[in-house]
Amino acid sequence: MAAHGSSGTTSSPMVILAPKTKTKKKHFVQQKVKVFRASDPVLSVFMWGVNHSINDLNQVPVPVMLLPDDFKANTKIKVNNHLFNKENLPGHFKFKEYCPQVFRNLRERFGIEDLDYQVSLTRSSPMRSVDDQGEGLLLNSYDRALVVKQISSEDVADMHSILSEYHQHIVKCHGSTLLPQFLGMYRVSVDSEETYLIVMRNMFSHRLVVHRKYDLKGSLVAREASDKERGKELPTFKDMDFRNNMQKVYVTEEQKEKFMEKLNRDVEFLVRLKIMDYSLLLGIHDVGRAEREDEEVEEVSNEEEPEAENGLAGATVGSYGTSPEGIAGYMSSCKPLGPGEFDPYVDVYAVGSCPGAPQREVYFMGLIDVLTQYDTKKKAAHAAKTVKHGNMSADLHNHSLDFLNGTPWYIFECTIQLDTKYRRIALFLIYLFIFMVGLLENLLVVWVNWRRRHSANGVLFCIINVSLSDLMVIVILPFFMMEVTMDKVWLWGRFLCKVTNLIYVVNFYSSSFFLAFMTLERYLALTRPSSPAFFPVAGRQRWVLCGGLWLLSLFLALMENVHVDLLEWEEPGCYMLPEYHFTEWFVTVAFLCLLFQFLGPAAVIITCNVLIARAAQTAPDVQGRRDVWLVHVYSLVFVVCWLPYHVVMFMMIIEDLDPFILSCDTVEVLYFSFSVVQSLSLFHCVANPLLYNFLSKSFRNNLINTVVNCIPREAALEGAASKPNSPNGGGDPGKQRKISNASTSQSDIVS
Repeated sequence: MAAHGSSGTTSSPMVILAPKTKTKKKHFVQQKVKVFRASDPVLSVFMWGVNHSINDLNQVPVPVMLLPDDFKANTKIKVNNHLFNKENLPGHFKFKEYCPQVFRNLRERFGIEDLDYQVSLTRSSPMRSVDDQGEGLLLNSYDRALVVKQISSEDVADMHSILSEYHQHIVKCHGSTLLPQFLGMYRVSVDSEETYLIVMRNMFSHRLVVHRKYDLKGSLVAREASDKERGKELPTFKDMDFRNNMQKVYVTEEQKEKFMEKLNRDVEFLVRLKIMDYSLLLGIHDVGRAEREDEEVEEVSNEEEPEAENGLAGATVGSYGTSPEGIAGYMSSCKPLGPGEFDPYVDVYAVGSCPGAPQREVYFMGLIDVLTQYDTKKKAAHAAKTVKHGNMSADLHNHSLDFLNGTPWYIFECTIQLDTKYRRIALFLIYLFIFMVGLLENLLVVWVNWRRRHSANGVLFCIINVSLSDLMVIVILPFFMMEVTMDKVWLWGRFLCKVTNLIYVVNFYSSSFFLAFMTLERYLALTRPSSPAFFPVAGRQRWVLCGGLWLLSLFLALMENVHVDLLEWEEPGCYMLPEYHFTEWFVTVAFLCLLFQFLGPAAVIITCNVLIARAAQTAPDVQGRRDVWLVHVYSLVFVVCWLPYHVVMFMMIIEDLDPFILSCDTVEVLYFSFSVVQSLSLFHCVANPLLYNFLSKSFRNNLINTVVNCIPREAALEGAASKPNSPNGGGDPGKQRKISNASTSQSDIVS
């Protein structure tokens, strides 16, 4: 690997990584540069401010060492009613430079002279980059050596928070780094609008065109270029595309060792600062393709040879022009570079392919997006990508981007690819089934049992609350169905985002609580019929206990729901992510969920059902073996519904505490399966009415009585007269309505 300060075996400052080739005569065309003057006063002020700032800095001696105050310093310029040509500059503007002495020192350590920096940014207006997404300015300097990027005020604050550590890191590594080379940070104020800009060295070459580009994070979760992105002239591919394209990078062992040394050192630095949204930017220059494109352009330019404007060689299809001035300007006086050749002092991120590679390529590799800290709200947007594949946890499998493993190498150790399209279809069908069947069942249960809510039967009281709890989550299922269909896109605003999640999590706990207390009430009613039941007979005491269970469920739900919010990433999504201390919060909430929602209720339900089964075997009025094994079905259904969910949650806790303990494939399966087991857990909304109501003879009789009571008496008499041999004992509807519902048989207590 060619690194800054290493010249290999030659004493010349120019290092040519490719074999010597015949240099072709270049024919340049006039460059079509959009000049930002009155049409874009922000850039005009930016160019003026940089020029003014560098001129002022040249009048100030270079300090022997930087002081803490230098990392807080800034310079401000305010211009009112200036007599400049209004076509070039507005009459009123302000310009601010942050930490001028610090960035001056950084430019020196990166081998960039202030004069070259000034010329690159001010000789001609910066040009919009092909990567400009329209979300803010993204510009290249006219010689393509520098990148000017618009950032937010939060990014400025983040930059201030890491600038001292960043400077120390650059000093220790002598400027040899894969991190972005930050060269200046500014604020431009025009018409009371503030624009923040940061200047960096271009990670790609100023003359070698990039033919393929990848943004890599070391994870396959939601990491594939969209169809819209693929339609661009130079799309940014992602991790899944890297694997699907079978992309390989061919480097020598020496280049690999140098690269990995830089990478590990830089990533350790980012981890110390809790920076987590970084990516590896990989650009690939195909030398053979560039030569063919140059030949095609040369044939066209032989017919027309317009002169270059302002001495700037225009960008052809296959090559970038170079300027006689600026950061890359001195190269015009050196020996011309052939195809695939580069100067490592200018293209500091470039690595040439090894001699045994199938085709000659030049790779540009560097770390980007290093201003997003883990303890900032923006980290939630990063995590949201992975949360699409799991409701509560984020994929922080971006530990070290340790992808060099032999030559040639692949970037991933993952060997599986899971189809999320079929998962979305399956989840939609599951939610639809639960909604249709569960809604009907629970409405019938509440309708029939509500009339008997004042009964002394505590089991009945618990059944009503379980059904109400299940009904609440069933009512919000259409939102989840649409969210799944649109791949976690949330269209109903922040209020419904928080409310629907709160209802879901409250049901999460309340259903288990009331099932546990109902099972305990069954056990007490069966084994100690003369003793007071667990739920008091007195109405007020019963409602107080019931309200206490709902309040406990609400309290536990609020611990999660307080961090639910609508996050804008590529598309709006409803996620549960805290702003600070994600790992501590997630582990705490997941542990409480495991304890209160599953382990505690499961212990009560299983223990009481085992004791009920033993007591039922000796009871004189047990109607058969059915009553005995049915109580075990209660326990089995609860475990089957909730155990897979909590196993996955427990694995996510382990992965969150130690990201290195699980393999890449395991993590992929883990997050893929989370939404599946989460939806399957909702089958308790369908199973509970069947087990605790429709299998009970008492409930079926009461359902019939309730339906008959709703039929007009004349219609009931006519129907009864038409069926004299009714198996229910004649046609007297009054008798049908007199089926006792005041007591529950021993068998019905069990079933």
